[in-house]
Amino acid sequence: MRVAIIEDGIVVNIVMAEELLANYVETDHANIGDNYDGVVFSTPAMYPVVTVSELFAKNQLDKTAEIKEAVGIAVISGITHEALGQPHFYPTTRDDQHNLNGLVTESLLPDSGDEYKFWCADVEGVWARRIHTKLQIWSVGKAVLGHVKTQQEKYEQKLTEIAGSDPSSIGLIVW
Repeated sequence: MRVAIIEDGIVVNIVMAEELLANYVETDHANIGDNYDGVVFSTPAMYPVVTVSELFAKNQLDKTAEIKEAVGIAVISGITHEALGQPHFYPTTRDDQHNLNGLVTESLLPDSGDEYKFWCADVEGVWARRIHTKLQIWSVGKAVLGHVKTQQEKYEQKLTEIAGSDPSSIGLIVW
């Protein structure tokens, strides 16, 4: 007789046997991979059934992750600022922001002096720790803070767009 060997409700093998043993069920139609509920064999769906709302919810999560990655990149992309009288590129990685915050804080302390070295690149791309006055380092600090706030506001706007999107519009949301 043809029998299915069942383990944890799933057909794991089909064999010919002369007698039924434990986990053996006689069948003329079951196949390996079929489900068995103790009475009936059934073929599992090839693909899980996903509703439109489930797919849309996943698309929203994916889009949110995409936008979160984009804001992170934008925040640390750096800025061009003219605190030194001409355009210089200032880095804005987390470490750079931390170091700049330290210099701004130091500049507020009594007897802190008026020279603060901070990394920046000139228009020719030459990087150096250039001397900034107290007012110049404050200007850079405000510019970097403004840059970060702008990126956060854009991120917030994109999250609102995602929340208000529908399946036909979510793909149109880009950084």
